[in-house]
Amino acid sequence: FSWWKGYPKEKPASWQERRQRLAADGPLLLIPVVVLGAIYSGFLTVTEAAIAGIAYALLLQIFWYRAFSFRQLGDALVRTAKTTSMILLIIGTAAMFAHVLTLSEAPQWAAGNLSALLDISIWLFFLAAVVFLVILGAFIDVAAITYVAVPIFDLALKLHGLDRIQFAIVFVITMELGLITPPIGLNTFIISSVSGQSISDVAYGAWPYCVAMLLAIILVVLIPGLTS
Repeated sequence: FSWWKGYPKEKPASWQERRQRLAADGPLLLIPVVVLGAIYSGFLTVTEAAIAGIAYALLLQIFWYRAFSFRQLGDALVRTAKTTSMILLIIGTAAMFAHVLTLSEAPQWAAGNLSALLDISIWLFFLAAVVFLVILGAFIDVAAITYVAVPIFDLALKLHGLDRIQFAIVFVITMELGLITPPIGLNTFIISSVSGQSISDVAYGAWPYCVAMLLAIILVVLIPGLTS
């Protein structure tokens, strides 16, 4: 993709430069170890591990790089507040929309009709389910979709003896696809806020990854053994 777009390439770093960089910035590489290690060890919850990662980065800035300033901290907090506020507004709006849909029972009705396709063709069911979930993912928060649609799909899968893990993988990839699909793909707004690019530019830049996800979904549907 970089070759196709003609992005400039950096000169390869020498081994001496690499050793110098590793000596200077090596402690930064421990941030994923701190965060993921705390989660997988069961020592901290996901939210607590995120706070631990921030605390570790702050300590590095103070004691390792010796470049801490309250002005930098204030700027970081302001940028974080702006991004978080935008995300929470989107989630709140999506939650209200999901509540309206839940009251109208539209997703349950649609998921029930999609489940009926299992009597006709498994492939037609997967195709319709993916289209349905991508459309929902473009407007509704993932958690809301999980609570509303998954129980109905799960019941249909159990009744027909289909692999629920296979469908779970398809569901996860489809939800990731929905997160980068306009108009309310949450990740498009996050990337737009962080990069300073417009939503349309971010959405255009995301289409190759949408194609990659669709190919992954097709592979999982056609080759169930990939998920076993």
